[in-house]
Amino acid sequence: MMSFSVALIGAVIGAGAVPTAPRGFQAAEALRSAGVVLIEDVPLKDFEVVAQETWQAAGYPGLHVGDYNSMGSVTRPLVSENVYDVAAGAPKQLPVSPHSEQAYLFNVPRFAAFMCIKAAEKGGELQLFDNVQLGRRLGKLMEKFSRLGITYYRVMGDKLRSANWSYPTGMWQDRFQTDDWLLAKKKASENLAYGGAELREYEQGLVVMNWTVPAVTFVNSSTEVSRAVLQSILDNHRSRNYAAAADSSAATAALHSTWGDGSELVQEELQRLQEATTQSLEARQSFEGKQGDHLTILTEHQGAVQVPIVTHYKHLGGFITKSGSKFQEIRIRAAATMAKLKPLRKLLKSPVLAIEKKRLILQSMGVSVLTLHSGTWFNLTQSEFAAWQAGVFRTYQMIQPRQEDGQVPHTQFYKLASEAGLPMPMELLYIQRLKLLFHVMGVQDRFMINGILENHEVDDQCSWLYGAMKSIKWMRSQVGNFVVPEELDELQDVATWDLFAPHAKKLQQYLKKVQKAHLYKIRALCAVKDHSIRQNEILSDMGWTFDAPNAELGEEEAHRCEVCDDVFDTPAALAVHQQKRHGLRIAMRRFAIDSCCRACGRWYHTRSRLLRHLHVGNTECWVWHCRRYIPMTVEEAEEKDNEDRKKGVAMHQKGFADVEADKMWRPCTEMELMDRLQCRDDAVESSEQVTESELKQWSQFGMLPPGRGGRMKTSRRATEMHMFNVNRDIAMLENTVLKDVGRWSPDFSWVPRPLSCGTRYFLVLFSGHRRFADIAQQLSWKSNIIPICVDLAVDPWHGNILRDTLWLQLIRARKVAGAHAGPPCETYTFARWIEVEGGGPRPLRTTSEPWGKDELTIKEVEQVFIGTILMLQAIYLLLLVFLHGGSFSLEHPKGQGGKDGKWSIWDSAFIQQLLLCAEVRRVDFLQGPLGQPFPKPTSMLTGRLEKFATLLFDHYQPNWRPTDRLGGREKDSKQWKTAKAKAYPPLLCKAVVEAHLHFAETITCDHEEPEPEGLREALQALAQPFDPYSMDNKGAVMGADYWGRAVNGI
Repeated sequence: MMSFSVALIGAVIGAGAVPTAPRGFQAAEALRSAGVVLIEDVPLKDFEVVAQETWQAAGYPGLHVGDYNSMGSVTRPLVSENVYDVAAGAPKQLPVSPHSEQAYLFNVPRFAAFMCIKAAEKGGELQLFDNVQLGRRLGKLMEKFSRLGITYYRVMGDKLRSANWSYPTGMWQDRFQTDDWLLAKKKASENLAYGGAELREYEQGLVVMNWTVPAVTFVNSSTEVSRAVLQSILDNHRSRNYAAAADSSAATAALHSTWGDGSELVQEELQRLQEATTQSLEARQSFEGKQGDHLTILTEHQGAVQVPIVTHYKHLGGFITKSGSKFQEIRIRAAATMAKLKPLRKLLKSPVLAIEKKRLILQSMGVSVLTLHSGTWFNLTQSEFAAWQAGVFRTYQMIQPRQEDGQVPHTQFYKLASEAGLPMPMELLYIQRLKLLFHVMGVQDRFMINGILENHEVDDQCSWLYGAMKSIKWMRSQVGNFVVPEELDELQDVATWDLFAPHAKKLQQYLKKVQKAHLYKIRALCAVKDHSIRQNEILSDMGWTFDAPNAELGEEEAHRCEVCDDVFDTPAALAVHQQKRHGLRIAMRRFAIDSCCRACGRWYHTRSRLLRHLHVGNTECWVWHCRRYIPMTVEEAEEKDNEDRKKGVAMHQKGFADVEADKMWRPCTEMELMDRLQCRDDAVESSEQVTESELKQWSQFGMLPPGRGGRMKTSRRATEMHMFNVNRDIAMLENTVLKDVGRWSPDFSWVPRPLSCGTRYFLVLFSGHRRFADIAQQLSWKSNIIPICVDLAVDPWHGNILRDTLWLQLIRARKVAGAHAGPPCETYTFARWIEVEGGGPRPLRTTSEPWGKDELTIKEVEQVFIGTILMLQAIYLLLLVFLHGGSFSLEHPKGQGGKDGKWSIWDSAFIQQLLLCAEVRRVDFLQGPLGQPFPKPTSMLTGRLEKFATLLFDHYQPNWRPTDRLGGREKDSKQWKTAKAKAYPPLLCKAVVEAHLHFAETITCDHEEPEPEGLREALQALAQPFDPYSMDNKGAVMGADYWGRAVNGI
């Protein structure tokens, strides 16, 4: 629901119903017949035109618009063009006293037009009072008003003599736009709006302007001519207006009012005027009573139609409330989604049905219902967003299979979204909002676009367009500014809508890529989280201990039930327990015999709403009832409760089935206010504080109101709205794990179980194409350990490291003597930070965003995701080998140690955690002296390879000099120079193998374990000897990586 401006146009003296009509003929007819009309959906820029055309069509073709501000008696701050602040400097919390808008004018205008640009956050209702009724209630004082009129005074400052004057009456030089005193006096005397005003010098360097206007006018109706009072006396008199100090004798009052002859209004006259004004406000209550909660709408074909006033209504499947709240709409969307999905619950939770089909059903049958109209929502409150988040969570949870005991597993939101293949709650709203934005942009509905821009100008950060611009920024953070140019940020300019209108359909198509990029990031976060848990479990199995910080004790005291001694966290929880378990009821139910509060005179339509008013309201109405009436018996109160249950409006029932419960409270009639309960003999109407003896007596009727004789009030702590942000949360997760590294303590006495007897294997993860003198061939030459080259380049099925069931079984059978991994480094490498001619690939990771930066392209997001998944899988398998008695080595580019934001895997919390182990070391070296033409700084993480550094540097060529450098592209080729650095030089492979074999010689064996099923088939594909004549042989250079397809396949 979007808020648009509303215009109220009417005669200056009007009574009766306020009809609502659309702009044009119907509005003019309503104004002609009723004297007032409410016109909705009036843009700010058209306000003056609509007002003038309406009253001219209503029978006053020569009537034009006057300038109220130039006639006003104070300087009003400019809100926008030709729109002024009506408060004129008054404090925001000060209520506006009843007054006539035309009270200051000598000639009464025929019509006045008002516009509501932005609804007040609290209050702000228009108080109408009957000027004719006011005149009748003044009695003889009316004759004095008619005879003398009223004189108004405005004290103004002088720029030279009283420069510190700050009240909005301003300076006389600004008011009359001249520094000439005589000219200013002339302008005041010639002002026809005031009928001529007098400007004269006043005390303390100030000046005063006063003018006298009539206070009585005549009102024509169909039956009679009546007199009405035009006054703004009370809010101008120095004894009452906010511009005067508390001690008016000691300070100058900027406003004042007297009789037209200059005599002061005495206290009795002011008091009489106050009483008559208050009584005239009853016209509003009388009007509401006559209307019966209906509003008169003038239609073209049926004339005046009575439309009921409700707090909400349904329209095109949406749920629109009077306050603009989206809370009920969100709850209804969530309930409708559950109603659609519950019949499919067994199918969705079935482990047999493929996840792709589950996602398709969830999207088509559930999310489509949940997101209906959600693109129009904006400026959600904390409670609204919490309800939306809960609805999305329950929807995603529908595909979660139950555990063996029938319970639904507790799964984090990110994990649910990853399995559902759908965005997080706020991102889901962003996508729906963007769909609507691009649709409106493409259709080019000028009325809709102007309304959106008008709403944004009025509501700013509370507008729908502001939310749409936030969605644009989020879209850019997912796929980069190449797809989402920065010019789209200027949506408040209509030219931007015109500029991107031809591209709206293309932008809408990009939303699929946006969602895909977002899901990649969610999957990456889940992978990092899962790896953290797995690594901690392995370290715990190795005897490591974690020094967890002491949990801070809660500040809230426990609340104990006096009947059964059960303890509860909050007083509210205790009260629910007492009501359900022990049958305790609130005392006020024995005083609520109908829907009428006879203390404040309000009719609440249902008894349950009256009970809320009495039990948890902020008034003392409950005290009034307890002191005045004898309560109903328990049986009588139970009978009333049963009646409420049958109607569906009991306090415990959700929603209100009765239409009466949907109406606003109204004043009670005299008949409704009559006593229906028996009055106490000692009944008194006292405002004295409740005594302890009274509370003790009333507590026998039931539970008294919270904080006022009953239980303590439950204090709710103000909490910030928690919104998921995948980039922020994955960075915070990395920082949390990094901070916890220092809390881990290795067990240096832990000794792994020996390997099993029989054949032993060595895993070469990410081996690449088989090459001469690679690690596998070196191992075959020097030992009887069988190398297994796990890489897609060797076999597309068995070589996929993510299909790890076989390798996990082999490792846990203690048949793996060692493992080496060299995961893809293209997203981690320092080469991305090197500036090359023609531009090179940009950095994808930084110290602040280690697992992927914002504003990457969809291709880069996918690269980062693949690099993250493969790196974590490699560390996991290597750590399992280490746990089961083997050795490991992990190779990767050296990195910069986090300098200037350059992050590498060696800076990660997982590597830092492993380095706490005495048998795990990091060795830095150059590959150049081992046979490469370029230096290529490299690091190797080793486990149980104490001889690796010695063996490595023994193979260094002492006279080596670099003949090439990495960075940029090859000449006359599109290939990057770093491609040729993927393959290890033979001397590096030899050092790695020698180090692993040195450890393997020290390994003892235990009893033999059976080989996992499927191992023979995998060995046939992955453990064949190197054949230099094979068609798959790529020589000394590794081929391209194929991991993207493999990761997405898994």
